[in-house]
Amino acid sequence: MKSSTAKKSYLAAAALMMALGLVGCSAGGESTPPAAPDSSASDEATGTEDGNDGRAFDSTDDAVITAISAALDPDDITWEGKTLMVSFNSGSVGDPTAGTGCLAITTLVADDEKGIISYPDGEIDCSTK
Repeated sequence: MKSSTAKKSYLAAAALMMALGLVGCSAGGESTPPAAPDSSASDEATGTEDGNDGRAFDSTDDAVITAISAALDPDDITWEGKTLMVSFNSGSVGDPTAGTGCLAITTLVADDEKGIISYPDGEIDCSTK
């Protein structure tokens, strides 16, 4: 049983790194530099366009969602403020591998952000794992 859990962890980590590589490759393909941001735009509006210095690879909100989606295949994933909500319609917090995705989530979110994995019978706060 332990070998199966380790294998799933390694597969999730490999999928995560592949997804980050693909996101990184697609991000650098622009031939012209991006325009300067409009000074009247709020920080909230530009939050998903600019990378977050506290995250791995200075990832954007969308890049984190893409990578976690590729690694974990959740039913829903959204940012709620500084919390990444990863939801599954099946499974249980009591499953031995229920918190395995926390490794991928905590690797990508910044220190001032957290990840929650939600199952029908409860939630796992990845900041406590």
